[in-house]
Amino acid sequence: MVKNMRFRTKLILGLFIVGLIPFVISAVFLTNMASQAIEKQVYNHLVSMRDSKKLQITHYFESVFSELKIISQSKGGTSDLFDALRKYRATTDSTDEGPFMTVTSEYEMIYEKFGKNIKQFYNQKGFYDMFLICAEHGHVMFSCTRESDMGTNLKHGPYKNSGLAKLWKQVVATRDISIADFEPYAPSNNEPACFVGIPIKNFSGRVEGVIAAQLSLDTINYIMQQRTGMGESGETYLVGSDKLMRSDSFLDPANHSIKASFANPVKGSVNTEASTSALAGNTGEKIITDYRGAYVLSAFTPVNLGKNITWALLAEIDKKEAFQAISKFKGIALVIGVALVFAIFACAYFMGVSMTKPVSQATNELKTAAEEINVAAQQQLTSTTEQATSTTQINTTIDELVYSSKQISQTAKEVSISSNKVFKTAQKGNVSLDEAVEGIGIVEQQVEKVVEHMLSLGEKSQQMNLALDIIKELSEQTTILSYNATIEAAGAGESGRRFSAIAEQVMKLANKATDSSKDIKIMIDDMQKSSNQTVLATEDGMKAAREGKRRIEISRKDFDSILSLSQTNVSQSKEIDMTLAQQFSSIAESAEGIKNIEVSSEEIKTSSNQTLVTADQLVDMANKLVEI
Repeated sequence: MVKNMRFRTKLILGLFIVGLIPFVISAVFLTNMASQAIEKQVYNHLVSMRDSKKLQITHYFESVFSELKIISQSKGGTSDLFDALRKYRATTDSTDEGPFMTVTSEYEMIYEKFGKNIKQFYNQKGFYDMFLICAEHGHVMFSCTRESDMGTNLKHGPYKNSGLAKLWKQVVATRDISIADFEPYAPSNNEPACFVGIPIKNFSGRVEGVIAAQLSLDTINYIMQQRTGMGESGETYLVGSDKLMRSDSFLDPANHSIKASFANPVKGSVNTEASTSALAGNTGEKIITDYRGAYVLSAFTPVNLGKNITWALLAEIDKKEAFQAISKFKGIALVIGVALVFAIFACAYFMGVSMTKPVSQATNELKTAAEEINVAAQQQLTSTTEQATSTTQINTTIDELVYSSKQISQTAKEVSISSNKVFKTAQKGNVSLDEAVEGIGIVEQQVEKVVEHMLSLGEKSQQMNLALDIIKELSEQTTILSYNATIEAAGAGESGRRFSAIAEQVMKLANKATDSSKDIKIMIDDMQKSSNQTVLATEDGMKAAREGKRRIEISRKDFDSILSLSQTNVSQSKEIDMTLAQQFSSIAESAEGIKNIEVSSEEIKTSSNQTLVTADQLVDMANKLVEI
């Protein structure tokens, strides 16, 4: 098929292929680089959301622990309520295995008189409920919401296997803060409930009671359902070790809210690759199939809340939406690519036509000349006069050939000059590449210094964290002392009023110091995270610089090849110039010989028959060239 093509078609096809191959390679390379950059940006946003949510959840539980610790160690409100309830128990018929009496007028008086502080604390913190529990017997002696669990016996009563009973047992056994994970809780309409508790200790360190808080689902959902920058299908949610929800899903609240997942674990569980990996203690990012059966980009991490409680935190977005920018980019690139392919073909076509046009013209001229020679040969047979005339015409043609040879010689000299310029320009390019390699080396040194400074900044940030922990501890102790001082001042009457005002101001300043230390700690953590990301970015920059240096080395080799080829072109141009000079001399000699032909017309007449045959062959060859 290729053999049967005309020369012009072959040339156009060759130029098109030569232009198309580097374009295709460049387009594929640039498209892949852009796609990878967009994908990395999407993953970085998911990771940022995941880490931010983890920090908020962890901070929320730490604040709950801290607040419960403060109220458990304070004298006055909580301790007075607990002491009054213990004394009240001794005056009732409450038994170790029975319930705690909460329907008497004496209990109502204690509830209203001494329960104000804890109820005020409960309203301020937004808990679902708060409890005071007897450590020895498991009696629920106080409840802010007064649901059916108030007065029950957690050791022997109907809720002895509930999450609140488990919390009471853990706090008494460990003598420390404990958490009971979400599970259905009958007094709260059998909805899932999570409890946090802290021991109440006497002066000798003996655990006498437990302060417990039932966490509100709204607080956790508020943190997890902030979706700024998550698009239409993005969401963050929590999953417990039982693969059930610990926060409501944005995409499927009907089956994957906390309440729905515990009500119907078959439909509401999240048994995905990401949740399993996070619950195993792993942090990562991956494309997985989520609980809906859809392909999503998932960034996951474990959230450790206690000794035996680990939740999985997942930030996910549909793969189709996440890579929508890549699809659009590829579509635009495809349209541009098709347009450029047509442009390359148009350039190849016009170049091929312009390059073959002189050849076609020369072929037609050759055919015409051959036909003229044929006519001249026939005329030569007719008469020697016509032979002489033809000879004169040939002589004129030779003169024109001499003139053309001079022009070709001039053109060859210009080509030689241009080749010299190309050679010098290539030499300058090679020098510039050497300077670029040296510059990249300097960049690598600067990047290494940046990495050293960022690592030093990270070490100093850790030292600041240690200092903030000490400040936070001192602030909390100051708050406790100020609270106790306020109570003592109140007991001192009129003489202690001024001291009470001072103690309240000290307590406010201590609270502000505690809040400020938390804010500073968050900013230091953000600064450490930014430092780590900067180190990673500088390492990527160093890799890119090394890759650039490697490519420049390749380019320098290409310039060396260009230098060699340019030098070869200069040499060949000089040889062409010499050859043309020799041809010019030969043509001059031929012109002199043509003049002698006029004298030898008789000899030409004898060979005219042979010339006629040759002319016929030349016409045939010219016809074949025209067909090509």
